[in-house]
Amino acid sequence: MLPLLLFLAADLPVSGISHVGFRVADLEKTRAFYSSALGIEQAFDQKDASGKTTLAVLQIDKDQFLEFSPGAPAGFTHIAFLTDKLENVRALVEKFDPPELRTGRDRTRNFSIKDPDGHRIEFVRYEADSLQAAAHAKFAGNSHGAIHLKKVGIAVADRERANKFFHDALGVDRYIELLTPGAAIRLYFEIPDTTKASAISDPDGTPIELVRQSQ
Repeated sequence: MLPLLLFLAADLPVSGISHVGFRVADLEKTRAFYSSALGIEQAFDQKDASGKTTLAVLQIDKDQFLEFSPGAPAGFTHIAFLTDKLENVRALVEKFDPPELRTGRDRTRNFSIKDPDGHRIEFVRYEADSLQAAAHAKFAGNSHGAIHLKKVGIAVADRERANKFFHDALGVDRYIELLTPGAAIRLYFEIPDTTKASAISDPDGTPIELVRQSQ
């Protein structure tokens, strides 16, 4: 019998990036930046018992989001991939010792594993009563056009080891750019018009690359 690893890249039923999470120094400044620079607007907030925002979720397109939680140190927290076959995905990544499925405060179903460099890799399914599904139904489009998060750049210590994880084991390497050790997490957005800027940074210094949409 062939090892399970040989089947994963072709069979993992992932449809794309669901969201990327960050901890940020100034939540309001971050919201204002993504709204003005990219037209990415608020989808919903999560608040604690005192009414303080613990998570701000901004909507890139119908299925993609950015998650920002206030706190220090500022930086990347996780990347999540969208699937409608969450149980199948969990079974296929069993070798990475995934936890049981959980229901988040946003009412999505999800679980996470770690990549070889310790980054949290989440898999999520939008349930019919999830806040993402409600945002999807209300989404009126992005004020800067059809913006889409194409891939995310992640710093890795060992490129060959990381490639085996993202390409050979998960088959999601088309959504991941492997960066040199110590490099900042980088977001690559596809936009209709790249004449205004090709590279910018958010208030916490996260590099953002704006690339022309594939024809």
